[in-house]
Amino acid sequence: MLGEQIDVGLRHVPFLPYAVNAVYQHHIHLASENGLSDHFQARTVKGQPAILFGGSADNGISRTGAKNEKRVRDTCRVALQLAAGIACVGIVVFESVPEILLYFFQAGEAMMEIGIPALRIIAPTFLPAAVTMVAGYLISGFGNGTVNMIATAMRQLVLLLPVVWAMGELWGIGSVWYAFWVSELMGFLYAGWKLRYHLKKQQMAARQAS
Repeated sequence: MLGEQIDVGLRHVPFLPYAVNAVYQHHIHLASENGLSDHFQARTVKGQPAILFGGSADNGISRTGAKNEKRVRDTCRVALQLAAGIACVGIVVFESVPEILLYFFQAGEAMMEIGIPALRIIAPTFLPAAVTMVAGYLISGFGNGTVNMIATAMRQLVLLLPVVWAMGELWGIGSVWYAFWVSELMGFLYAGWKLRYHLKKQQMAARQAS
């Protein structure tokens, strides 16, 4: 589907780290041009398992069909629980040892000073982010690939960049990390709303088919 293809593009084109980094550089003048790239590389790692089994759940739903209402709901429940569980593990790791994670990306002292509190602020957003990603794949299994695309754009571009800019202008560089809370929460609410809609629609279709 076109929506899924665009979503894959949004996930893999390295635009976001540099776009947010440009906003970041507007507020502070660091010598390193990779300012936020270390943070985004570390943050991206936690999303890979959710993407992997989210795609599997997508295939599971698309093969199940409308007549298997219970199986569809069980697939959604297990996938979302796994996403939440993986996200919680990631939160614990990022909150506990952010300096070790940044060390793997060869962050210097200046970036360590900024990156350690930044990762601890961003870490709680892993939970809504993982659920949003998996919900998008689940909805794709119902035949709607645009939700995944829209949710990804909301989380990583449409909401994030303006909020990062606004927070930096209003409250300084230390506040820009909370922009992730705003973008991830809105993406989570949107994906949750659409998943509930499709589950109700599938339930009605299953009853009509029985």
